[in-house]
Amino acid sequence: MKRWPVLALILATISIVGAAWYFGHGVQDYQHARHSLASLGATGAPGWRIANMLLFVLPGALIVAVAWTMRGRLPAGEAWPLRIALQLGLLAALGYALQGLCNLDPTRLPDDGANRWHAASWLLWWLTLTVSTLLLALPRGLPKSLRIASFAIGLLMPLAMLGLLPLSVALAYRIGIAVWLGWWLAVTLALSRGEASSPGSSPTAGR
Repeated sequence: MKRWPVLALILATISIVGAAWYFGHGVQDYQHARHSLASLGATGAPGWRIANMLLFVLPGALIVAVAWTMRGRLPAGEAWPLRIALQLGLLAALGYALQGLCNLDPTRLPDDGANRWHAASWLLWWLTLTVSTLLLALPRGLPKSLRIASFAIGLLMPLAMLGLLPLSVALAYRIGIAVWLGWWLAVTLALSRGEASSPGSSPTAGR
């Protein structure tokens, strides 16, 4: 089924949005614009194991599968920027999923135990995503709008994640996740339509 990557991305989106809404309602005075998404999966929170599965592990695993599939569909002669971009996109999705496996523990210090690994997984997610989007701006065979959007994401993502934009960290993280999912949907649709053909690829690449 050639369209299953799109369905997987839709399922990942539903999983994150649904879990955030459901588990957020279970925490008194929880506000999405102010409180961390990861706190819903912190040890001891209501349903924290299921929250981590639906917020992080399942969506991350689905996008890992999408990235693996789309990379495998590239023509043999496809140039390196697109291949590496998809490979890094896979690594970013893995980092996202690991946030749910290395969930926050409020009984420990921020740099201790699972909290340290959670922070490392978060860094892995947005840093590799940033490089991936910048690389995807290079292949000339991709739609110009996708290349421009990828370049803009690559510039803005670090600013958002480091709190350098006029947004709360919690809100910036949620917007970053939404942009990440939308970017993958755009990439998947472009590659599925055979619109990718970068310098050095075969004349029929992506067709």
